[in-house]
Amino acid sequence: MLARYFSPLALLFICTFGCGLDLNAQSHQANSSTHGNPSPPTPMLKTSQDIPEIPDIVMGSAEAPVVLIEYSCVNCTHCAHYHQQFHPVLKQRFIQSNKVQLIFKYFPLDYQSVEYMAVIASQPYARWYALYETALEHQKKWLGKPPKVLAKVLNISPKECESALQNDVLKKNIMAKRFNAEKRIQIDATPTFVILYRDQGDLKWE
Repeated sequence: MLARYFSPLALLFICTFGCGLDLNAQSHQANSSTHGNPSPPTPMLKTSQDIPEIPDIVMGSAEAPVVLIEYSCVNCTHCAHYHQQFHPVLKQRFIQSNKVQLIFKYFPLDYQSVEYMAVIASQPYARWYALYETALEHQKKWLGKPPKVLAKVLNISPKECESALQNDVLKKNIMAKRFNAEKRIQIDATPTFVILYRDQGDLKWE
């Protein structure tokens, strides 16, 4: 099977005119939207060779016919734009209606993005995605500044922030998200999206 990669705008176009149609027709549309180069193999969601990492964030029904994998970074301005302009539509129309399941995979672009995510991941798992979206919404307030500024925006105490920054295991597990992802696909920028179809056997677990 082949992975399908799209810009945020193309992604919404495919969801809008694809969900609800025959999934085989979706697959043909997706393949014709690639850049003309052979696509890399479908990324495994998990393998025994993975370095221990922080968990993915999963939203939507496990029975959804379409699975969307999003690779994103908290200090990426393009990711912030996507989450403010496109993600709310995707969430309301397709994730909440059980047409699409989202698997969010953090992809740190630099060490500062590791520290920023450590601040978020220091909180209970159930809060991660809400905190991530808040961070992107207010990105201009903290981007390029010390992690304690982000912590303040997110109402995370200085003590919790400092503890997160000193947690080498947590930061290593965040960095592992990138190492594991790069063993599967080439990611040149964030956000990057991969669309998989359950009825075509795209989902593989090893």
